[in-house]
Amino acid sequence: MPIGLSQTTFDAPRTVRDLIDFSYRIARVIGRGESLDAVTANEAGYRLNDIIEQANIEKVFSSYQQDLTIPLVSGQSFYTIGGSGAHINAARPTEILHGYVRRENIDYPASISHSKNDYDAIALKSLQSGGWSTFVYYQASYPFGSLYVYPVPSDSLSSLHLTVESSLEKFSSLDDEVLIPPTYFSWLQYKLAERVAPDYGQIWTEKNEAILDDIEGALIRNNMKPAPRVRLGLSGLSGGSGYGYNVTGDR
Repeated sequence: MPIGLSQTTFDAPRTVRDLIDFSYRIARVIGRGESLDAVTANEAGYRLNDIIEQANIEKVFSSYQQDLTIPLVSGQSFYTIGGSGAHINAARPTEILHGYVRRENIDYPASISHSKNDYDAIALKSLQSGGWSTFVYYQASYPFGSLYVYPVPSDSLSSLHLTVESSLEKFSSLDDEVLIPPTYFSWLQYKLAERVAPDYGQIWTEKNEAILDDIEGALIRNNMKPAPRVRLGLSGLSGGSGYGYNVTGDR
Protein backbone atom coordinates (compact mmCIF):
# COMPACT_ATOMS: atom_id res chain seq x y z
CA MET A 1 0.00 0.00 0.00
CA PRO A 2 1.20 3.57 -0.65
CA ILE A 3 3.11 5.35 2.05
CA GLY A 4 1.34 8.40 3.53
CA LEU A 5 2.87 11.64 4.76
CA SER A 6 2.60 12.27 8.49
CA GLN A 7 1.29 15.61 9.73
CA THR A 8 3.58 17.63 11.98
CA THR A 9 0.90 19.83 13.57
CA PHE A 10 -2.11 18.81 15.64
CA ASP A 11 -4.35 21.64 14.41
CA ALA A 12 -4.09 20.79 10.71
CA PRO A 13 -7.47 20.16 8.99
CA ARG A 14 -8.52 16.50 9.03
CA THR A 15 -10.15 15.04 5.96
CA VAL A 16 -12.34 12.03 5.30
CA ARG A 17 -9.26 10.31 3.87
CA ASP A 18 -7.45 10.85 7.19
CA LEU A 19 -10.38 9.43 9.15
CA ILE A 20 -10.55 6.34 6.96
CA ASP A 21 -6.80 5.71 7.16
CA PHE A 22 -6.97 5.99 10.97
CA SER A 23 -9.82 3.47 11.00
CA TYR A 24 -7.96 0.94 8.90
CA ARG A 25 -4.93 1.26 11.16
CA ILE A 26 -7.11 0.62 14.22
CA ALA A 27 -8.43 -2.49 12.44
CA ARG A 28 -4.81 -3.52 11.65
CA VAL A 29 -5.51 -3.58 7.93
CA ILE A 30 -2.68 -1.13 7.23
CA GLY A 31 0.33 -0.22 9.30
CA ARG A 32 1.69 2.98 10.70
CA GLY A 33 2.71 5.40 7.94
CA GLU A 34 0.64 3.61 5.29
CA SER A 35 -2.49 4.84 3.53
CA LEU A 36 -5.18 3.12 1.48
CA ASP A 37 -5.22 2.91 -2.29
CA ALA A 38 -7.87 4.96 -4.10
CA VAL A 39 -10.30 2.11 -4.77
CA THR A 40 -10.31 0.83 -1.19
CA ALA A 41 -10.56 4.36 0.19
CA ASN A 42 -13.62 5.09 -1.97
CA GLU A 43 -15.31 1.88 -0.82
CA ALA A 44 -14.57 2.88 2.78
CA GLY A 45 -16.15 6.28 2.11
CA TYR A 46 -19.43 4.61 1.17
CA ARG A 47 -19.31 2.49 4.31
CA LEU A 48 -18.60 5.57 6.41
CA ASN A 49 -21.68 7.29 4.97
CA ASP A 50 -23.73 4.17 5.76
CA ILE A 51 -22.68 4.50 9.41
CA ILE A 52 -23.67 8.17 9.44
CA GLU A 53 -27.03 7.37 7.83
CA GLN A 54 -27.70 4.72 10.49
CA ALA A 55 -26.75 7.20 13.23
CA ASN A 56 -29.22 9.72 11.83
CA ILE A 57 -31.99 7.12 11.76
CA GLU A 58 -31.33 6.01 15.33
CA LYS A 59 -30.94 9.68 16.41
CA VAL A 60 -28.68 8.81 19.34
CA PHE A 61 -25.48 10.18 17.82
CA SER A 62 -27.03 12.27 15.06
CA SER A 63 -26.63 15.72 16.61
CA TYR A 64 -24.26 17.64 18.84
CA GLN A 65 -23.82 21.13 20.25
CA GLN A 66 -20.98 23.47 19.48
CA ASP A 67 -20.09 27.09 20.20
CA LEU A 68 -19.50 29.51 17.34
CA THR A 69 -18.02 32.99 17.41
CA ILE A 70 -18.75 35.26 14.45
CA PRO A 71 -16.90 38.58 14.22
CA LEU A 72 -19.47 41.09 12.96
CA VAL A 73 -18.25 43.21 10.06
CA SER A 74 -19.20 46.84 9.55
CA GLY A 75 -22.04 47.14 7.03
CA GLN A 76 -22.55 43.37 6.70
CA SER A 77 -25.84 41.76 7.70
CA PHE A 78 -25.52 38.33 6.02
CA TYR A 79 -23.15 35.48 6.90
CA THR A 80 -22.82 31.88 5.74
CA ILE A 81 -21.80 28.96 7.96
CA GLY A 82 -20.42 25.74 6.54
CA GLY A 83 -17.24 24.23 5.20
CA SER A 84 -14.66 25.76 2.90
CA GLY A 85 -16.08 28.76 1.03
CA ALA A 86 -18.40 29.97 3.80
CA HIS A 87 -17.84 33.09 5.88
CA ILE A 88 -17.57 30.86 8.97
CA ASN A 89 -15.70 27.60 8.44
CA ALA A 90 -17.58 25.27 10.79
CA ALA A 91 -20.10 22.44 10.59
CA ARG A 92 -23.42 23.76 9.26
CA PRO A 93 -25.82 24.19 12.21
CA THR A 94 -29.31 22.73 12.00
CA GLU A 95 -30.52 25.09 14.73
CA ILE A 96 -29.32 27.98 16.86
CA LEU A 97 -30.15 27.35 20.50
CA HIS A 98 -29.18 30.68 22.03
CA GLY A 99 -26.63 33.45 21.73
CA TYR A 100 -25.44 36.91 22.67
CA VAL A 101 -23.52 39.82 21.16
CA ARG A 102 -20.30 40.96 22.83
CA ARG A 103 -19.27 44.58 22.36
CA GLU A 104 -16.40 46.18 24.26
CA ASN A 105 -16.57 43.31 26.81
CA ILE A 106 -20.28 43.83 27.45
CA ASP A 107 -22.63 40.98 26.50
CA TYR A 108 -26.23 41.49 25.41
CA PRO A 109 -28.65 38.61 24.68
CA ALA A 110 -29.66 38.08 21.07
CA SER A 111 -33.21 37.12 20.14
CA ILE A 112 -33.06 34.10 17.83
CA SER A 113 -35.59 33.27 15.13
CA HIS A 114 -35.80 30.49 12.56
CA SER A 115 -38.91 32.01 10.98
CA LYS A 116 -38.52 33.90 7.72
CA ASN A 117 -41.76 35.73 8.52
CA ASP A 118 -40.02 37.39 11.46
CA TYR A 119 -37.19 38.66 9.26
CA ASP A 120 -39.58 39.68 6.50
CA ALA A 121 -41.47 41.81 9.04
CA ILE A 122 -38.46 44.13 9.41
CA ALA A 123 -39.27 47.18 7.29
CA LEU A 124 -35.76 48.64 7.04
CA LYS A 125 -33.37 45.69 6.99
CA SER A 126 -30.42 47.93 6.11
CA LEU A 127 -30.74 50.01 9.29
CA GLN A 128 -27.27 50.42 10.81
CA SER A 129 -26.39 50.90 14.45
CA GLY A 130 -23.26 51.46 16.48
CA GLY A 131 -24.76 49.38 19.28
CA TRP A 132 -25.68 45.73 19.70
CA SER A 133 -27.24 43.67 16.89
CA THR A 134 -30.06 42.20 18.98
CA PHE A 135 -31.91 40.06 16.42
CA VAL A 136 -30.60 36.98 14.58
CA TYR A 137 -32.46 35.08 11.87
CA TYR A 138 -31.06 31.72 10.82
CA GLN A 139 -32.00 29.38 7.98
CA ALA A 140 -30.41 25.92 7.83
CA SER A 141 -29.96 26.08 4.06
CA TYR A 142 -27.62 23.71 2.20
CA PRO A 143 -24.69 23.53 1.71
CA PHE A 144 -24.18 26.66 3.83
CA GLY A 145 -26.43 27.89 6.63
CA SER A 146 -27.66 31.48 6.17
CA LEU A 147 -27.53 33.93 9.07
CA TYR A 148 -28.83 37.52 9.18
CA VAL A 149 -28.28 40.09 11.94
CA TYR A 150 -30.31 43.19 12.75
CA PRO A 151 -29.61 46.02 13.07
CA VAL A 152 -26.60 45.99 10.75
CA PRO A 153 -23.44 46.92 12.65
CA SER A 154 -21.89 50.23 11.60
CA ASP A 155 -18.47 49.20 12.92
CA SER A 156 -16.51 46.00 13.58
CA LEU A 157 -16.38 46.17 17.37
CA SER A 158 -18.92 43.41 18.04
CA SER A 159 -18.90 39.62 17.87
CA LEU A 160 -21.80 37.18 17.86
CA HIS A 161 -21.48 34.18 20.18
CA LEU A 162 -23.82 31.28 19.46
CA THR A 163 -24.57 27.85 20.88
CA VAL A 164 -25.81 25.78 17.97
CA GLU A 165 -26.91 22.26 17.23
CA SER A 166 -25.36 20.52 14.26
CA SER A 167 -25.96 17.09 12.77
CA LEU A 168 -23.73 14.44 11.30
CA GLU A 169 -23.91 14.85 7.55
CA LYS A 170 -22.73 12.42 4.91
CA PHE A 171 -19.50 13.23 3.10
CA SER A 172 -19.24 13.85 -0.63
CA SER A 173 -15.54 13.19 -1.23
CA LEU A 174 -12.42 11.83 0.42
CA ASP A 175 -11.00 15.35 0.56
CA ASP A 176 -13.90 16.83 2.54
CA GLU A 177 -12.75 18.45 5.76
CA VAL A 178 -14.24 16.71 8.80
CA LEU A 179 -15.81 19.48 10.89
CA ILE A 180 -17.14 17.56 13.88
CA PRO A 181 -16.14 17.44 17.58
CA PRO A 182 -13.17 15.19 18.40
CA THR A 183 -15.34 12.62 20.22
CA TYR A 184 -17.47 12.13 17.10
CA PHE A 185 -14.32 11.83 15.01
CA SER A 186 -13.09 9.07 17.34
CA TRP A 187 -16.48 7.34 17.27
CA LEU A 188 -16.53 7.24 13.46
CA GLN A 189 -12.96 5.92 13.43
CA TYR A 190 -13.73 3.01 15.73
CA LYS A 191 -17.16 2.32 14.25
CA LEU A 192 -15.72 2.04 10.75
CA ALA A 193 -12.82 -0.07 12.02
CA GLU A 194 -15.31 -2.44 13.68
CA ARG A 195 -17.15 -2.82 10.36
CA VAL A 196 -14.13 -3.50 8.16
CA ALA A 197 -11.95 -5.66 10.44
CA PRO A 198 -13.71 -9.00 9.68
CA ASP A 199 -13.50 -8.36 5.93
CA TYR A 200 -9.71 -8.55 6.19
CA GLY A 201 -9.57 -11.45 8.62
CA GLN A 202 -8.77 -9.23 11.59
CA ILE A 203 -10.17 -9.84 15.06
CA TRP A 204 -12.08 -6.98 16.67
CA THR A 205 -10.43 -7.13 20.08
CA GLU A 206 -12.06 -6.70 23.47
CA LYS A 207 -9.82 -3.68 24.02
CA ASN A 208 -11.14 -1.99 20.88
CA GLU A 209 -14.71 -2.85 21.85
CA ALA A 210 -14.17 -1.32 25.30
CA ILE A 211 -12.83 1.89 23.74
CA LEU A 212 -15.83 2.07 21.39
CA ASP A 213 -18.22 1.45 24.31
CA ASP A 214 -16.58 4.27 26.30
CA ILE A 215 -16.90 6.68 23.37
CA GLU A 216 -20.54 5.76 22.75
CA GLY A 217 -21.31 6.09 26.45
CA ALA A 218 -19.82 9.58 26.54
CA LEU A 219 -21.86 10.62 23.50
CA ILE A 220 -25.08 9.23 24.95
CA ARG A 221 -24.54 11.01 28.28
CA ASN A 222 -23.81 14.28 26.50
CA ASN A 223 -26.77 14.04 24.12
CA MET A 224 -29.22 13.19 26.88
CA LYS A 225 -28.67 16.57 28.58
CA PRO A 226 -31.73 18.83 28.41
CA ALA A 227 -31.45 21.44 25.70
CA PRO A 228 -31.38 25.10 26.75
CA ARG A 229 -34.57 27.09 26.36
CA VAL A 230 -34.68 28.84 23.01
CA ARG A 231 -35.62 32.50 22.70
CA LEU A 232 -37.60 32.67 19.49
CA GLY A 233 -39.31 35.36 17.51
CA LEU A 234 -39.39 39.11 17.79
CA SER A 235 -40.43 39.46 21.42
CA GLY A 236 -37.95 41.17 23.66
CA LEU A 237 -36.36 43.31 20.98
CA SER A 238 -37.93 46.50 22.29
CA GLY A 239 -37.88 47.16 25.96
CA GLY A 240 -36.34 48.45 29.06
CA SER A 241 -32.59 48.31 28.50
CA GLY A 242 -32.51 51.04 25.87
CA TYR A 243 -30.43 48.85 23.58
CA GLY A 244 -33.29 46.85 22.03
CA TYR A 245 -35.03 47.51 18.72
CA ASN A 246 -38.63 47.14 17.69
CA VAL A 247 -38.04 45.51 14.35
CA THR A 248 -41.55 46.21 13.11
CA GLY A 249 -41.47 49.83 14.21
CA ASP A 250 -39.38 51.14 11.31
CA ARG A 251 -42.32 51.41 8.95
